[in-house]
Amino acid sequence: MQPPVIAGGEEITGISVLAGEYQRRQPERTVLYRVVQEHYRTYASLCEEEDRALPAFVRREFEKYLACGILSEGFARVRCGQCGYDRLVGFSCKRRGFCPGCTGRRMNDGAAFLTDRVIGDTPIRHWVLSLPPPLRYLLAYDASLVGEVLSAFIAAMFGSLRWKAKDVLGLRSVTMAHPGAVTAIQRSSSHLALNVHFHSLVTDGVFVQESPDDLVTFHALPPPVEAELTEVAWETCRRTRDILQRRGLWQDDPEPGAGDGDPLAAAEPGMAATYQASLRGVLSSGPRRGRQVVRFFGQAAREDGLDPASRRPGHGFDLHARQGTHAGDRAALERFARYVLRPPLAQGRLDLASDGRVVLHMKRPWRDGTAGMVFEPLDFLSKLTALIPRPKMNTLRFHGIYASHARLREQVVPEPREPPPHRGGSGRTDDPHRRDHRLAWAELLARVLRVDVFRCPRCTSSGMQRIAWTMVSQHRLLGRSDIDRRAPTRARPDWAHVTPSRNDRYSGFSADPWTVFARSASSHGFRVGRSSGEAEEAVGVGAAGGT
Repeated sequence: MQPPVIAGGEEITGISVLAGEYQRRQPERTVLYRVVQEHYRTYASLCEEEDRALPAFVRREFEKYLACGILSEGFARVRCGQCGYDRLVGFSCKRRGFCPGCTGRRMNDGAAFLTDRVIGDTPIRHWVLSLPPPLRYLLAYDASLVGEVLSAFIAAMFGSLRWKAKDVLGLRSVTMAHPGAVTAIQRSSSHLALNVHFHSLVTDGVFVQESPDDLVTFHALPPPVEAELTEVAWETCRRTRDILQRRGLWQDDPEPGAGDGDPLAAAEPGMAATYQASLRGVLSSGPRRGRQVVRFFGQAAREDGLDPASRRPGHGFDLHARQGTHAGDRAALERFARYVLRPPLAQGRLDLASDGRVVLHMKRPWRDGTAGMVFEPLDFLSKLTALIPRPKMNTLRFHGIYASHARLREQVVPEPREPPPHRGGSGRTDDPHRRDHRLAWAELLARVLRVDVFRCPRCTSSGMQRIAWTMVSQHRLLGRSDIDRRAPTRARPDWAHVTPSRNDRYSGFSADPWTVFARSASSHGFRVGRSSGEAEEAVGVGAAGGT
């Protein structure tokens, strides 16, 4: 996939600087939202009936997504002080599973952080490590095992770079060479199958400090050749085997999850079945359960001169490092950072068939001509379930000289830039909940899309200010044409034998719109006074999400 175009101080074709007009996204009109809205209750109830209930973090992911960007679930208000124009911004769910809006925000914010605060003006190479399917199954739920396997890969790669630096630069010891890496842990393939793999942005060379009193200098190295990549892949395989043997997880059975010693199947049988179905590319529910996912075909992809016989061996550890950036090319660096942090799913790749099935279009055709997949709605939700990471499973890791406690880190990371002046009625520093490196929502829109959210579309002034949950009159506010008085309806189960959960919070909303807004305000930390018809701000406006 071509990495997305970035701003980063460069001109974007067709968009003048800060000239675009902000348009609120409407998730309730998308295919993804409609499918989740109509079938989530059925899917969750079916899992309960089959004794494989969804874990709490999975239920929370779906339920929060259904409230993401919906104005009746809470919003921030941006008002023009000159003409009185109001702009409403729905609260985001801030989840990291499959929500396109929130994962897109994480991608852009993370790429800005890596570019501005971590990686300096050094050449960077993009390393990609794919893992064998049985190992993907083991890593899908075990955060500590992910860390150990990733550390094995980093150790093998850094060892190769250090010995190469010793030979090329004539260093006295390999300990004088200090590489650095930032790794994004991805969980999805292009067809929504569970595929835990690593994308690493690695220094295309090493930092050298000959003595403790010397300054750190960077030395570029030649790109890795095929033999070096093969050796790193094999060394990663050997180290991973040792890890699995120590944990008692090593087995010769090629089927993921096979055998009697599967701790995941014992603790979470539902997630184990979901992961296995996703890995095998089969349906996990419905009358065709266990059969292959339906595919449709187009023109086969070109081989681009690649010889399948030249694939590097390593028992499924497939390593690539063909692309990189030049020193000082900040735009290319941010483009690569966004690529490795990209969301698992793009809205434009989904369609609904006439019979209600979900059509997923491939980014590019496969070599056998596969151009897309067709999922039953419940199986589509099962595929999404497999992509949701467990809580506290970090998906961005720092190693080598870029690690947070590295002794030489302060000498190589860029100096933090001064934040742009804030015009939202409350400065960045006034929000105690915002971390230093996080960009405000308005700053991200200006940086990525060249959109000034504080520019009034009516009088074209730039004096709009944020006012969190301030209602002049509930009837006047609820009478606006762009706010529904009720949240989008949640469809009932479409299977007669499925009983909805008693605690389903999406079984319906009160007919009183004020109750809807009051409940949302309370959940976001605001006090609501019904007698005066106004909602007073109880905490900072940082609760507003980037939707």
